[in-house]
Amino acid sequence: MPILIRSGITNLVPLTRRSSGLHVSHIVHYLCIKRGIYDESDGEITPREITRMQLGLAHEAGLKLRMMQDEPNRYFEIGEIRKDNITGSPDLIDWILVCVHEIKLTWMSSKNDMSSAKVWKYWIQLMAYVYILDLSTRGHLHIGYVNGNYDRYKLENTLPQYDEWQENWTMRQLEKNWNMLRSNGDDAWKYYNERKERQELRELLAK
Repeated sequence: MPILIRSGITNLVPLTRRSSGLHVSHIVHYLCIKRGIYDESDGEITPREITRMQLGLAHEAGLKLRMMQDEPNRYFEIGEIRKDNITGSPDLIDWILVCVHEIKLTWMSSKNDMSSAKVWKYWIQLMAYVYILDLSTRGHLHIGYVNGNYDRYKLENTLPQYDEWQENWTMRQLEKNWNMLRSNGDDAWKYYNERKERQELRELLAK
């Protein structure tokens, strides 16, 4: 009879490795709450939510490692970048195409249009990294769809799907996006800290 010895993925890619302070991802998350893209009434981070995030990070780390191994003179991981007291962490820099690559793993359907609200959060994050780095105005977005397009009547359509998208913006578009993120920075930081305090209180009361 098998015995369950663990529930939850090993913390292979801990979020604690990043620096303290306001990050682009904090603002993106806040804007998704503000616009109703995310439904987060209480902000509780559950063990399953942590597992979901860890799987996404493991997916990202595996792809980055493989791409850098296959083409070591093309792809580079540069670590954190910073502008206007906001920190970002681009996944990869491409020195051949001179662009930024951002890698995502999602459980949402691939039926969502690339201009939809659900995909919008990926684009504004990538645009922020492109703007901070100021290497070019081009970005590549990689999306791994765990459940494909969610067609329950065709099993083959629920199999994983992986797409890479390219976009080239104008400097005006990049500046407008950055100004939107920057103007919401203070509110995002306040929201993040309040959410963190609520989570710490829940954990304390659960002991």
